[in-house]
Amino acid sequence: MSLGKNIELLRKWLGDSQLEFGKRFGLGRSVVGKWESGISEPSVSVLLVLEDLSGVPFRRLASEALSRADLFGGEGKGLDVAGEMADLKRRVERLETEVK
Repeated sequence: MSLGKNIELLRKWLGDSQLEFGKRFGLGRSVVGKWESGISEPSVSVLLVLEDLSGVPFRRLASEALSRADLFGGEGKGLDVAGEMADLKRRVERLETEVK
């Protein structure tokens, strides 16, 4: 199973349409559709949020066929992805400042 199929599984597990899932990342429905069909792949920052959403390491998301049971034991979990993305952005900015 591809990364796209795992993204679709995660989206459906959250109960989101492609539009709703895309909004979690500030993106449109078509971007999510491209991820799910394998036309394109999400950025590393999105993969890290997907890892947090699913409880599955992103390397595993990209390489293994997952089931609903793999996603936090099959229990739904609604996270504030926009908040997660903002937190991730702050962490990246802090690291960039430290590297300079």
